[in-house]
Amino acid sequence: MRILLSGLKRSFLRASFGAICNIWVWRQYTYFDHNNFP
Repeated sequence: MRILLSGLKRSFLRASFGAICNIWVWRQYTYFDHNNFP
């Protein structure tokens, strides 16, 4: 049970970290696209 819980926590942390990275990259791209337009 403890191993399952730790694995679940690790996968949850990895998923939340990936989501934050995706949002940050998406914001960077939209920021640059917005700056490129007049």
